[in-house]
Amino acid sequence: MKEVFILLGSNLGERGDFLLKAKKLISLNTGSIVNESAVYETQPWGFDDPIAFLNQVVEIDTDLSPSGLLEQLLAIEAQLGRIRPFDSCGCSVTYAGRTIDLDILFYGQRLLFTDNLMIPHPRLHERRFTLVPLNEIAPGFTHPLLKKTISSLLYECADKSEVETWEQMKECRNANNANNANNANNANNASNASNANNADNADNADKAENAGSVENEGIKNTRFV
Repeated sequence: MKEVFILLGSNLGERGDFLLKAKKLISLNTGSIVNESAVYETQPWGFDDPIAFLNQVVEIDTDLSPSGLLEQLLAIEAQLGRIRPFDSCGCSVTYAGRTIDLDILFYGQRLLFTDNLMIPHPRLHERRFTLVPLNEIAPGFTHPLLKKTISSLLYECADKSEVETWEQMKECRNANNANNANNANNANNASNASNANNADNADNADKAENAGSVENEGIKNTRFV
């Protein structure tokens, strides 16, 4: 097995669905997926966007050459709604939101530098959104150029952006929503209690006023007896 690793990313549309569709097409067109990380929710890297990315790393067993694999991955991206321009290493020229992004990280210990493709990916060691999921499934894999393991690269990475599992982020959001709902309910109950208390006070005040009026009327009537 060649230890071929691919990074998947999406921050437009139904992000999770795009990852699932991409993995299905990868299995059909490039080779079997033999390992995969959890799905992580990550901050956009290199540009501002209000929508977070979902990222995942998969390891595949493929008979395709690196250039053949790139060709198939680009076809999958296009099929899922993305067409991108490239720089000299096969990387996207500009950073922007995307329905799907498929990057070859490693092709075993292969070093490849062409006008269309650079392997290993030239910036993977700078990005936590790549290193965290990669470290989950291949912490001991050695970068063929930097001669360091993935776990070492993650430890040394200067990028401090937040990278959490998607399930963990969803649980946090659900807990926050439940807490907000409880707070709103408590505030509503407190408001209702306050209104009820004010109504009771007003009723008691009316009763006291009526009682005072009756008493005063009795006093006035007594003067003329």
